[in-house]
Amino acid sequence: MEFKELLILALLLFFEIIGGYLLKTANNIKSIKLYGGILSYAIVAYLFYLFLKKSKNIAISNIYWQIGNVFLMTLLSVLVLKEKLTKKQLLGLFIVSIGIYTVES
Repeated sequence: MEFKELLILALLLFFEIIGGYLLKTANNIKSIKLYGGILSYAIVAYLFYLFLKKSKNIAISNIYWQIGNVFLMTLLSVLVLKEKLTKKQLLGLFIVSIGIYTVES
């Protein structure tokens, strides 16, 4: 991946994690967090457009985005929101890790 692609991917993941956090913690329909989350996901849509335009292989680029999303959302869930993972969910993350290795090889 080229530097610009990596930068867009990093921004894409950053805004997705922020948006997910804001939407998860929004208390009600009038919450500023709700509107911040909506704005963050609007930015995600635009960055994903840029990411796909820069990518040479849409399928592989989408895999990188989804894998980053899964791992970062998992970290957010466990470390910040104090949510628990089941053994089945941990197994799923392990399988995703094998997928990353396979795609990278």
